[in-house]
Amino acid sequence: MGFIIKNLYSMTGMYVLSIVILTIIVKTALLPLVLSQLKSQEALSKIQPKLKELQKKYKNDKETLNIKTMELYKENNANPFASCLPLLIQLPIIIALFAVLKEPEVYIFSSFANQGKEIIESGFLWVPNLAQPDMLNNVINLSFSKSIPGLLPIAAAILTYLQFVVASPMASMDEQSQSMTKNMKMIMPVMILLFSSSMSAGLVIYWVVSNVYQICQQVLIKKIKDSKKYKEEEAI
Repeated sequence: MGFIIKNLYSMTGMYVLSIVILTIIVKTALLPLVLSQLKSQEALSKIQPKLKELQKKYKNDKETLNIKTMELYKENNANPFASCLPLLIQLPIIIALFAVLKEPEVYIFSSFANQGKEIIESGFLWVPNLAQPDMLNNVINLSFSKSIPGLLPIAAAILTYLQFVVASPMASMDEQSQSMTKNMKMIMPVMILLFSSSMSAGLVIYWVVSNVYQICQQVLIKKIKDSKKYKEEEAI
């Protein structure tokens, strides 16, 4: 991962731009999996009425219910675990980036001698050092602001919430799934805010750009689907 960022920096001459480009490359590479995930979600939403019928019919026979449910999934090419795949693939990438962006002088700029430290400490906008957490004192230099999350963690939390809003098809979910999604929608942004306050600003930039990419991706896919649906209705 450090090798990729190093080469991107050699091409761009900007450390932060290298992180942004890497994020776009990763998200674009995951696009086929995301499309497969959305297709599976659509199939799951279509079979919700049948699932409810099965749950009602076999409410006292869990074994038969499980068998019938799996048969229904198979018949409709629906995979309830498809949504986990992009996240599982991203997890080792995020773990690797956590180490790389926390110590870029070791994993990225080790061959740059003293210049590596200068690159890292050149910062970006209000953030003086991308290897350090972004705290509020980077913007407001007061004693209490050193322990308060900065603008990047706040942006990461807000974008995480917006990503949930854009990506969650609440109307097509059962009550249990709706409840879980609502809870996650509230809990995840808070967790991201807390975690981002102790992570390197470079990793938070990755998360921010990643969420912006996902939001734009979801909006674009929705527009394409709506346009396709409109044309099909016109043809009828």
